Amino acid sequence: MQPQLFFVEDFTIKPSQRANFQETIKEFIDLFKAHNFKYSVNSYWTSDFHMYFTFPIKDIGDVGSLFSEADAFSEKVGKEKWTELHQKEFNDTEAYQYGLYYMRPDLSYIPENPRLAVGEANYTEWTFVLIKPGMEAEAEAVWKEWVSFYKEKGIPDPFYVWEAFIGPELPLHIIISQGENAIDFHQAASSNMEKLGEDVSELYEKTFKLLKRIENKRGWVQRDLSYTPNGE
Repeated sequence: MQPQLFFVEDFTIKPSQRANFQETIKEFIDLFKAHNFKYSVNSYWTSDFHMYFTFPIKDIGDVGSLFSEADAFSEKVGKEKWTELHQKEFNDTEAYQYGLYYMRPDLSYIPENPRLAVGEANYTEWTFVLIKPGMEAEAEAVWKEWVSFYKEKGIPDPFYVWEAFIGPELPLHIIISQGENAIDFHQAASSNMEKLGEDVSELYEKTFKLLKRIENKRGWVQRDLSYTPNGE
C-alpha cells in the first residue's frame, strides 16, 4: 500500500453557529451529488468545535487540479450560489487553515482482521504529535516498533499515522484511532492496554523523549456530510 496524500481543511466553528454551518455543508454536499463533483470528501466533527474535511488526491500536482475542479464546478452551479455558500460558511467560522497530509501505511498498524468492519467506525481520536526538529527518523523508527509490538500482542484495532507535509507546525504526525462509538472506543482501548501489558511503558518513555508537544482531540465521522463521486 502506497502513502495516500490528503488535502485537509480545518474550520474552527463559532459554537452558536454549529447548526447553521452544518446546514451550509449539507448544501455543498447536495450540489456535489447533483453535479457529480470529481473529488471525494470525508467530514469529521470534533468536541472542540472543529470540522475537518479530507480530500484524497493523487500527488502535489493534483492540488491544482482540485482547485481547478472547484472553479469549474462553481460555473456549473452558478458563481452567485457558490459565493453565497462560501460566505455563509465563513460567517460561521472563527478560524480556518489547511494543509497537506500523507497517510503513511508503512508506519501504521493495520491488522489483517480488524475488530470493526469498514463503515462501523464512527468515533475518532486524533493524537497530534509535534516531533522535536531533527528527530523525524527516530520517530518513524518508534512508530515501526509500535507496529511490531501491536502485531506481537495481536491487537485487533488499527492505528493510522498521518504525516503533515504542509501545515502551521512541522514536523507533525497525527495518530488516528477509531471505535464504533465513544463507549466502544474506550472499552477497546482498555482491553488493548491489558494485552500490551507492562512492557508498553518502556516504549511510551522512548516515544515521549522524541516529542515537543502532544495533544488529543476526539470527534465523530459525519457520513451525512461526506461525499463519494458516482461510480466510486
